[in-house]
Amino acid sequence: MKVFISHKKEDSETASQIANYLRINQVGVYLDVIDNIAPNDAKTLTNHIKSRMSECTDLLVVMSSKTQQSWWVPFEIGMAAQQDYPMVSYLKEFIILPEYLSYYPKLKSNTDLYYYISAARGRINEKVTIEKQAGSLNESYNFSKRENLTEKFYRELKAKL
Repeated sequence: MKVFISHKKEDSETASQIANYLRINQVGVYLDVIDNIAPNDAKTLTNHIKSRMSECTDLLVVMSSKTQQSWWVPFEIGMAAQQDYPMVSYLKEFIILPEYLSYYPKLKSNTDLYYYISAARGRINEKVTIEKQAGSLNESYNFSKRENLTEKFYRELKAKL
């Protein structure tokens, strides 16, 4: 499991705190607060984001009033949705989420991060079990099975929150 943390530059401190919490709990993280790519070089930045996201399995979006001013956060959300990455929002403050994000689990604290990690590990363990069973039956682990695991992950995490 490796989490891509999407955030607006102004929310870097919160994103770093989340990254540290995840790392302490043995969760891989990609956080781009130290990358040195010129923000006006859109092609390089787009390719960089695509490359880093391809190394990750999940997306966590830090949401604040500042996020509304970002073009890159919605781009990262779209990339994750296209790949069916499990997605969660971390609400830095009370905000009304865009409708397309209101479905996903909303985290607000370290306790919620703990529940997220627990549910994600359960999802990964179940995926490994399904892949082993499929291998013994010479079947492939297809998109519909992954989608079902993602939906189950959302239900279980929302129930804990």
